[in-house]
Amino acid sequence: MTTFQIHNPIIPQTPKMEEAPAFLSQTLTNVLTIIFIGAGVTFFFMFAVGGIKWIVSGGDKEKVEAAKKQISSAIIGLILVFLVFAVVNLIEMFFGVNLFDFNLPRLI
Repeated sequence: MTTFQIHNPIIPQTPKMEEAPAFLSQTLTNVLTIIFIGAGVTFFFMFAVGGIKWIVSGGDKEKVEAAKKQISSAIIGLILVFLVFAVVNLIEMFFGVNLFDFNLPRLI
């Protein structure tokens, strides 16, 4: 029987079968963390660009309204991110599943 091994250049070392649950757990934790960081950075830039648009609008009502809508959208997005964070913490509190430190059971 011939076996083949696939090498992924992004992953420095291919995990062994015994290490797969820990590797998958760490990957899920990292993805969730990156999503929250990306949402925070996106909020900051949307909020800043909306503020700059408001400043350079020159008193034009349409441009001011567009800037206000962008700032409002950024704030609503940030509120949604905080709500998701709260829901994740509620899931941990009620069900004991910590999605920020996700641990899969080992398969034997």
